Amino acid sequence: MKTFALASLAAVSTAFTTGHYGNAYIGDSWTDHSHQDHIYGYDSVPIKSSLRPGGTGAADNQTLNTGLKAKILEANTARKTYLQRVKARKVQRLAEIHTRNLREISAPFEYQIRLLAKESDDVIVAMTEATNDAADAFRDMINRLEQLREDKESGFDRELSQVNRALDRADVDHKDACKVLRSMRIEWLDIIIC
Repeated sequence: MKTFALASLAAVSTAFTTGHYGNAYIGDSWTDHSHQDHIYGYDSVPIKSSLRPGGTGAADNQTLNTGLKAKILEANTARKTYLQRVKARKVQRLAEIHTRNLREISAPFEYQIRLLAKESDDVIVAMTEATNDAADAFRDMINRLEQLREDKESGFDRELSQVNRALDRADVDHKDACKVLRSMRIEWLDIIIC
């Protein structure tokens, strides 16, 4: 029985000291306030009878309450402004980092593009040089063929001159021109019948 009496006394004392008993203006309900109010140390403030409605300090407390709410709103606005400034700085820093990252990401690709452009220029130069070399080689071959033709014709003319001289000598030496021609055994003269 003693235990029950002590437990009941403790419950009643707690109700008066924690603000749970008959407190119609605190928290989420009209009778008992939210347990979240305990986080702010609300229960550590004792009740003053002079601050009750009709008490000597009630009007001053209401004025103080209104002033405090304005200052609290101002302080909250200040911390929101500070938070916004910090966020703006962070966003600016992130934007700078992002810009630098984009530069660093694009740099090797731009380098590759420059290399490709340079390689393209080098390929065009090499193709031009190869085309010029081919044209030079073609002209050289044509010149060589022309030189060969001229050399061959010069040889043909010398051979013709030699045959003519042999025939002239055969005439002087009174030899048969046809037999002299055959004796020379010149292949391209085989088509001549005499």
